[in-house]
Amino acid sequence: MHTKRIACVFEHPTLSGGERSMMEVFRCLAGDGFEFHAYAPRRGKLWDALDPFVASRTPFERVREPVGENSPAELTALALADCIGRSETPVDLLHGNSLSTAHFTGLAGKRLGIPAMAHVREIERLNPTRARRLNENLRLVAVSRAVAENLVACGVDAERVEVVYNGVNLEAVHPDRIGGTIRVELDIPCDAPLIAVVGQISLRKATDVFFEAVKLLVRRVPELHVLVVGERFSQKAEAVELEERIKVGICDEGFAEQVHCLGWREDVLHILRDLDLLVQPSRQEPLGRVILESAALGVPCVATDVGGSGEIVEHGQSGWLVPVDDPKALARAIERALVDQQELLAAGREARRVAEEKFPAETCAQRIALIYRALLSG
Repeated sequence: MHTKRIACVFEHPTLSGGERSMMEVFRCLAGDGFEFHAYAPRRGKLWDALDPFVASRTPFERVREPVGENSPAELTALALADCIGRSETPVDLLHGNSLSTAHFTGLAGKRLGIPAMAHVREIERLNPTRARRLNENLRLVAVSRAVAENLVACGVDAERVEVVYNGVNLEAVHPDRIGGTIRVELDIPCDAPLIAVVGQISLRKATDVFFEAVKLLVRRVPELHVLVVGERFSQKAEAVELEERIKVGICDEGFAEQVHCLGWREDVLHILRDLDLLVQPSRQEPLGRVILESAALGVPCVATDVGGSGEIVEHGQSGWLVPVDDPKALARAIERALVDQQELLAAGREARRVAEEKFPAETCAQRIALIYRALLSG
């Protein structure tokens, strides 16, 4: 069988959920009739992380500013097609890894004369021009039903959209194979309740709502310890002010010994393993990878009922869902979950069962392989 070469385009240099989800596809499919070639920014954590999974890496950056009558998407499509065309290794299919890449992969694919598709891992409003550019792709992979419904509502052709959940390597991300380390590192007693929020410090991730809930919780559960895992990427004034407000608030409220701001961590799985409960207070969440990994480790989650979170968390069974932008409801749900240890353990077992049923990396990869083969045979 002839090996099919897939050119996968990454916009961001960071190693976040979308990038790690795509690398799971590489891991499962490389050698199964597919060879992957990455086009990505050379700076940042992603570039080196790609090396074990791809046959080649080529530096590529999206065009940010229009030139004359040409839009950034049109210019990026031309640049990408030229970059791929100059390669000594021709490719058979083009695959963008994000909504932003989807705006130019379809155009680039037509210029190259090869099929193009893209993952959509975001929920954003699309104007008619953006929807039209997405429709240049032969297939759009939505990571949740919520993402798919948003695309169609914005004018994307429904027949182009297919839902494929992100997958987790359930053999590696297993409660018996991942040991907790953060309690020892921070000298947190093994019987102290421990919760965490994991992700960018941002308004979309609602770090502000989480902190308001924590202020209520620490007074009612004085033995509680709280982790804030992640950093701020945005340079917008509102994001900078949010981070500063939280750091100052921790000191002003006297929480410094209980609220631990850890910044970016490479050992998130080991941190998750030590938790009693993950908290995901997002204002929007297409399909939170950290919820998937937490579930795989048997750690339940309290999440806001937005986007795709309800497609992972089964309320009252594998976790709990609360309204968005409601710190009091968030605090109540966390407190109720922590009070009943038997219910908490049962929710963790159910979370692992859901992960095994719906989110294995191999299932995701095989669904993607079917799309590749359909497009390549068409």
